Amino acid sequence: MLAERQPTWTLQIGVRPDVRTALFLRDALALSVPDDPYPPTDPWVPVLPAPGVDRAAVESEWLHWFDGVLDGMSISDDRWMARWPAVCRALGALIEPIRQWDAQLTRHELRHGRHRDSSRMWITDLVADVGTELERAVRPFHLMITELPVRGQFWMRRGFNQVLASPALIDNTAAFSWALRPVLREIA
Repeated sequence: MLAERQPTWTLQIGVRPDVRTALFLRDALALSVPDDPYPPTDPWVPVLPAPGVDRAAVESEWLHWFDGVLDGMSISDDRWMARWPAVCRALGALIEPIRQWDAQLTRHELRHGRHRDSSRMWITDLVADVGTELERAVRPFHLMITELPVRGQFWMRRGFNQVLASPALIDNTAAFSWALRPVLREIA
């Protein structure tokens, strides 16, 4: 007799350095990007001098470049980055402040217990609850939640299996559960 095999699923919550870098760049250059839906960074980033950087050119490239970063393109991919010359110049001009800010975020996360993998057992219960609501076994799925270091309780669905969320929302179990449930109903 074969044992019934349960569907598998994965839900990852992660921090991506390229995403952090992109948001830092936007705020450090005080870019005013049309159609930018993302709140300001948290912690706050001061506006920095960037001699030789054409802020208007960076503004015109930033949102499309950031979309590529969110889609998994890497700022270390020279061929892809060649499409964004103004962004490349700005990154070069701000490389040291970018490193310092990323180190500050990492220290803050460690100090405040932001590595929360073991404290997310309630997500397993939520997935099971969604299966019960759907009156069927949960289908296999993979959901990636990318943490954006932005202010407030930010949540944005991006594609079928990607969500962008702020630490404030992720750390608020009730709000996180409320935002996550409809996504799980759709993909599970």
